[in-house]
Amino acid sequence: MSSMFERDVKKLVKELGKGDLIPVQSLLQSTRFRPFCLIRKKAKKFPWFFEPTFFDTYFSLMDILEPSSSVAEVTSSKPLHFYETEYNELKGEMDLNVTNEVQGKVTGATTSSHNVVLKLQMLTVVPQIWEDLMER
Repeated sequence: MSSMFERDVKKLVKELGKGDLIPVQSLLQSTRFRPFCLIRKKAKKFPWFFEPTFFDTYFSLMDILEPSSSVAEVTSSKPLHFYETEYNELKGEMDLNVTNEVQGKVTGATTSSHNVVLKLQMLTVVPQIWEDLMER
């Protein structure tokens, strides 16, 4: 069963991405990935279940290319805020008529709401930096 975070992130990735974005599956994972970080694909026990998951190796591309170099400059966009609210309402009513002496009526209602607030900030690397890294 997927979490609310996972469902909402998948919707957001589908809306923003062109097929090149991969959603993180939990809120804990969302803060661990950073620019230039090297990730590994987790081996799946059963290939027909779930989408691939990735985990951080705690190494960056900069560690491999030049261990003493600093991390290249990353530009960030203005934060995009996404708000979504869903309201659900369910009502039910049932008449009981077991015998002439036992009669009754049962009614019930429930409502629920689901609020999601996501703050998205795109981090990008200037193409010149990628070209410089490829030359190293």
